[in-house]
Amino acid sequence: MARLILVGPSGPCLLPRPDNPWCLPSEAVDQLTRRLAEDLEAWADENAEPFAPGVSRRTYDWLAGMVLGTSRRIAVDLFRANAEADMRAEYAALRLPVTIIHGDSDASAPIEITGRRIQAITPGAELLVYQGAAHGLMLTHAARLAEDIASRVAGDVGRSVRAA
Repeated sequence: MARLILVGPSGPCLLPRPDNPWCLPSEAVDQLTRRLAEDLEAWADENAEPFAPGVSRRTYDWLAGMVLGTSRRIAVDLFRANAEADMRAEYAALRLPVTIIHGDSDASAPIEITGRRIQAITPGAELLVYQGAAHGLMLTHAARLAEDIASRVAGDVGRSVRAA
């Protein structure tokens, strides 16, 4: 693998630990887990706008369809596994170019405890912050996101061709 590009990542460590003050309160994680288990449909409706502000109603319906097409159990287990994961050692051990693309208004993965933390512990990581952007960058900032990814991949291809 030549490069890692993370778009709106969560982690590196979302739950409180003695050495991790950058986290979500355990109560908030428990509350969201219960919400997903008890009323996934309402959660999908409530979170469509914060996920991708300003997109069309059809896009919100499409997003909700994907969420509701997933089993409730899988949705809960995925959220819980993501919240419980501690990936700090893995990020610190990366030795390849890492680009983190993150909106500074991301309610799903708040940049201060996710993107900025990943950048801080990953050697040489680049953080591209989209001002005023939420989590659904692929919907709200598709052209810019594609350009930012393509420019980094093209740079990697150019370097590998010159090295050969």
